[in-house]
Amino acid sequence: MLSTKLTTEYGKEFSQQNLERMLQFYLVYSKAQTLFAQFKNHQKASTTFQLNWSHHLKLMKIKDTDERKFYEIEFSRFITNIFAAYAWELPIANILVF
Repeated sequence: MLSTKLTTEYGKEFSQQNLERMLQFYLVYSKAQTLFAQFKNHQKASTTFQLNWSHHLKLMKIKDTDERKFYEIEFSRFITNIFAAYAWELPIANILVF
């Protein structure tokens, strides 16, 4: 079995379940670039957030392409705003700590 060979060689990341998820990711995203990547190219913010594997696992459960693209952009905006707020508060927190 492929997963057994890959797991032995490279570790538990290549379990049967993960291989199935990798295939699903390929089938969902191989036909077109993710909308988030297209959005990111147009974004003017200096800091951009990349969706990670866990985010894509959640998004792949959405069957409707347009709905998935909508949530992909909205989630990335949400995360970007959180990081922007954190980056702004961090210098202030350092000033307030004695």
